[in-house]
Amino acid sequence: MRIFQNVNIDFLGKRKFFYILSGTLFLLGVINIVFRGLVFGIDFKGGTEIRLDFQKPINVAELRDYSGNMGLGNVELKTFGNETGVLIRTELQEIPGPIFPKLTSKVRQGINQIIPGLQYQKVDSTVNSVTYQFANSDTASAIASSLTKSGFQAGLVSSEPGKDGNKQVIVRVGISDWIKESLKQKMAGNPFTIAKEDKVGPKVGSELKTNAVIAVFLSLIGILIYLAFRFKFIFAAGAVIALFHDVLITL
Repeated sequence: MRIFQNVNIDFLGKRKFFYILSGTLFLLGVINIVFRGLVFGIDFKGGTEIRLDFQKPINVAELRDYSGNMGLGNVELKTFGNETGVLIRTELQEIPGPIFPKLTSKVRQGINQIIPGLQYQKVDSTVNSVTYQFANSDTASAIASSLTKSGFQAGLVSSEPGKDGNKQVIVRVGISDWIKESLKQKMAGNPFTIAKEDKVGPKVGSELKTNAVIAVFLSLIGILIYLAFRFKFIFAAGAVIALFHDVLITL
């Protein structure tokens, strides 16, 4: 069955109108890029992507309000997979300075709950971890195991006997840990787990941008060469110009 029969649309007769329309859209796009720039995701400029899995369906609008008060800057939040999955994206890769002490305070509270009154000392601290030393390896091992069960990323610095490292527990703290601590009380009626935490460095993001531009131009050249051999060069040039035009309009 023919849906379109004896169709006669005067495309070329309307070409001047569409030249003006296309040129206007193109000019608006150029002005937008000049004054606002391109909006890149964390894949191209770096950041952290965290997936949360809730036990019950989640109200995204409510969760978005909570995430805006975490102190993590511009946070992008959306459902992922189903009604219980949430994807959180932030431009940050490390815990902000003002938040780091709050998170390490939670770690100390966890240690004091495991063995009240226990004596220990902090021996090292980085932007994403803190290391504590205990009196003996048995205590350190028990603390590391209990902290892990409580949801912290904890472990012994070294498992070799007779080394100071087996008396030290390193606790890694990241953006996912702060999100978990921030939402734990507010979402008490709907428990969740951190399914994954991915980080993209700015150097990797810059390489991706460069590779994306190269891939686009190489694909256009490949199309130009194929169509030039398969049909005529003028058709190939027209097809490539049309593709290039559509990509730029989208950008």
